[in-house]
Amino acid sequence: MAGVADAQQRRVSKNAFGNDWPLVADSATLACNQDQVVIHVEGHDYALSDANKSFPLLPDNLLGPAHPKWPSNPLSRLRQEERQHRFTQLTACAKQSDAAACRRELGATAHLSDQELDQIDVEGHERLWPPLPRPRHTVDALVDAGKWLCK
Repeated sequence: MAGVADAQQRRVSKNAFGNDWPLVADSATLACNQDQVVIHVEGHDYALSDANKSFPLLPDNLLGPAHPKWPSNPLSRLRQEERQHRFTQLTACAKQSDAAACRRELGATAHLSDQELDQIDVEGHERLWPPLPRPRHTVDALVDAGKWLCK
């Protein structure tokens, strides 16, 4: 990164951060510029927080989706595709005026008990299945790594 001492910058990659890697790009350069962590990615320099007014803030389109958690108790008698389909139906039921009747009908039609519907609902929320929006990663892991460059 131009204008920043070599000792205050470091190349970082997806491989080193694993599931904490927040970017769509596979690598970037972190730097400390006047006690603020900045990142050079896809040919541009960006701030990682609003506090840094010297650079534009990292745009959302460079952030990848957050990784969902592993399900705590998936309904093992159904394939994941079937559970996802039923979750979509459960989500639609929740939006109806008579959600309880919709849910009962879904359970009867799909031969699922209330407990099994609950398991599917919990798994869908844990794994952020559609139609739920996928949250974006935070840049906290990059900021933490970059702070070491400011010392």
